[in-house]
Amino acid sequence: MPLGRTARIDSRRIGGALVALTLGLVASISVVPGAAVAEEWGPSVSPTADRTLLLVRARADRFPLPAERPVPLVTRLRTDGAITGVRTWCELRGVRLPRAAQHRLCHFRVEGPTRTRAPDRVVVEPLRIRGKVACSSPRLQVWVRIAADRPDADRAVFHRVWSVEPGPGGSCRLHGTG
Repeated sequence: MPLGRTARIDSRRIGGALVALTLGLVASISVVPGAAVAEEWGPSVSPTADRTLLLVRARADRFPLPAERPVPLVTRLRTDGAITGVRTWCELRGVRLPRAAQHRLCHFRVEGPTRTRAPDRVVVEPLRIRGKVACSSPRLQVWVRIAADRPDADRAVFHRVWSVEPGPGGSCRLHGTG
């Protein structure tokens, strides 16, 4: 089968050879100056390592958060590895705020496990994160990061950033920050 007629999904350069992942086949093409192109077809082999499954049900980032009202950010997650960390924080104008300033502008409630052991199957964890911002500035951002790991696979990380919708809420001024 000529290479131009395959349904190519992805191509990567591994060890000097271009590997094209196709529907069920792997084409290894070695390009040498002044030589013909050689095609080798074989069984499908994925060049990427196994990855930990981490599926998170969260609020879409295209919807900004309303000010002065608690909003569910994450409602549950599904993983086949151990939850290794759950972090929440706020940034104002792209700068991560000190913890005392974050407590004045953002409030988070994390319900559920923030660290677990690796299960022997895929489990649904009832992790809930609710966030409330005290002011309505679109320059204020709310971040959530969840990491899961399995000993025999690559670590998976979920992160999402929400902005705050502009409105008549209080201003996002911090005193004593220069």
